[in-house]
Amino acid sequence: MNNAETHRINNISAIREFHDFASAIAPSDFTEGYVVNEFKKIATRSFLPDLIDYELNQINTNELHIPSGGKYTSLSLINAKNYTLELTVVDSQYIPEVNVYSSSFDQDVLILCLTQDGISYSLFQQKDTENPAIIDKSKKLALVSDDLKLPFGECLIIKKHRDIFIYNKDKENKKIIILTLMTKQPSTFTWTYNLATGLPEQLVASVHDSRLENVCNLLADLGHPSSITSMMEMLKHDKHNIRWAAFKSLIQLDFDQGCNALDSMLNDPHPEVRYAAQQTKKLIGLQLTA
Repeated sequence: MNNAETHRINNISAIREFHDFASAIAPSDFTEGYVVNEFKKIATRSFLPDLIDYELNQINTNELHIPSGGKYTSLSLINAKNYTLELTVVDSQYIPEVNVYSSSFDQDVLILCLTQDGISYSLFQQKDTENPAIIDKSKKLALVSDDLKLPFGECLIIKKHRDIFIYNKDKENKKIIILTLMTKQPSTFTWTYNLATGLPEQLVASVHDSRLENVCNLLADLGHPSSITSMMEMLKHDKHNIRWAAFKSLIQLDFDQGCNALDSMLNDPHPEVRYAAQQTKKLIGLQLTA
């Protein structure tokens, strides 16, 4: 946690008491009933008034303190080793009438309703995925209900790779306020769905994995030979998108070594990497015969 988060925890009793309880909980246990009950206690304490008082005091005493704002506001409260806690305020008039795309989570999530009149939402479930890293475009989402209500002080458990939660347009509520707890388990891929068809369309990497891909791309653009050894090591990464990003960078840095590594890509365990490698081999063959 950074200094601002630590200072906030120390000055707001509701989140301090929860963090004292939750700091030793294993990420896989946050959906257990005893943890959920402790999480719900935040709503029964003076959390929101204390948070508002704290933020106003910071604005008055610290000219560098700039709270975020806008149509969709998220304030990071805790970033611990096993979980994150975030307050989100959504202006419901900006929620689209029809949600076209939505994604599953790669972590278990607890959503605590702090909206006085509750929030309306829809819930979908995706079918069991044996391997989230390989998208199966035949697996259609199942609608649990499109007319659900989460009352004030109640908690909704969103299980990773299973549940998809979507706000419903609610003309009665102008502001939606929720507290979101997300566990920190090993990151995996998620699937983005087209809600009109209920079918998955895209595989989405975690933020960490996306950053690694960007690093590989940057090293290729810089073009320094010292990056070759690192790219060779990244070819052994357990995530297929990182392996492919490393290969693309390697073949830009050193064409011959990239061609030698192509054989391993052709036999990669992930089908998308094998397909991309086959297309790359065809392109190289065309270039060499041109």
